Amino acid sequence: MSRSRFIFLASPQVDGVNEKVGERITWLLISPNHRPLGRAGRWFDDLDAAHGAVAGLRQPGRELRVFATASPARGHWQWRVETDGEVVAVATRTYLRQNECDYNVQRFLEAVPVAEVTGTVRVIRAGQG
Repeated sequence: MSRSRFIFLASPQVDGVNEKVGERITWLLISPNHRPLGRAGRWFDDLDAAHGAVAGLRQPGRELRVFATASPARGHWQWRVETDGEVVAVATRTYLRQNECDYNVQRFLEAVPVAEVTGTVRVIRAGQG
């Protein structure tokens, strides 16, 4: 049986003439049925920093604070996870009901300590991350 896994995404950074000048890296936590469970709260300068963020998220005893909020404009719910006042993970989508939001952040938190950390990096185009 497959299990949840962290995958890493690279977004090429280009200059004014469309020449690649670097890339940003982020992580995405995927469920065994290939659905996104959550993603990093930010982009990183390199793969080592992204791996370090995953390791920090999985650190035993680390206090993770969950916040679920509804958008005033649309009323959709979204969650985020913070540690030491820094956003370390966010929902990949919004939810119509608070109970859906709560359920999905719990699935994310359950997967974090047991998820496989993959060694591959997928390149995405601008606007996909």
